[in-house]
Amino acid sequence: MVNKYFDTRPKPLEHRSIRLWQSKRREIQADYLLVEIEREREAFGFSPAQINLLFYSEDKKVIHKESAPWERALDDWLLGNGRPIRARTAKNEMLRIALRLRDSLEPVIDRVGDGYFNGLFIKAIADGPLGHRPAIKRLLDSIHTSALYDAGNLSEDLLDIDNRLTSIAHDLLSKLQYERAKAEEIFEGAVGLYLDERFQVTERRRMFGS
Repeated sequence: MVNKYFDTRPKPLEHRSIRLWQSKRREIQADYLLVEIEREREAFGFSPAQINLLFYSEDKKVIHKESAPWERALDDWLLGNGRPIRARTAKNEMLRIALRLRDSLEPVIDRVGDGYFNGLFIKAIADGPLGHRPAIKRLLDSIHTSALYDAGNLSEDLLDIDNRLTSIAHDLLSKLQYERAKAEEIFEGAVGLYLDERFQVTERRRMFGS
């Protein structure tokens, strides 16, 4: 007797938004695409991020827009479909990469817990190549975390974070194909955004003035 679970292989399932985007690009014959990440500031933090996919004509005018909630799977496709689709501006690319960084770090947070992760991440950034950058240093000086303790896994945990940061950085070079200087600028901005939001630096300043 045939048992489909054992006798067939899983069939790849393409995200419905991707199918729509591909169909729409063929239909309107868009020359190229750009991404715009959009989210609204709320009383505390931000609304969920949204991907706006912008379709451009040869004369560089937006002729169509498709929108969907931000998902890592969708953004991965935009980065890796053979023709990398960049964000509309460098500032928006920073936000996009910050979202990817947040998603990438969530398994570490789940594994070690919020409090310990906070200390790990601050140490990883402070001890790394971004630690001396003025904008990052100002953020670090505004953040206070509990002292890190080493239960025997500290080096391994820091390496895990470094590996995830390295993977994000390499996406800018190999997938989005930015030149090194631009990639570093975007990466620094993205890490800054993540730090700011994770540790509520701007929110605290808005509420308490410090």
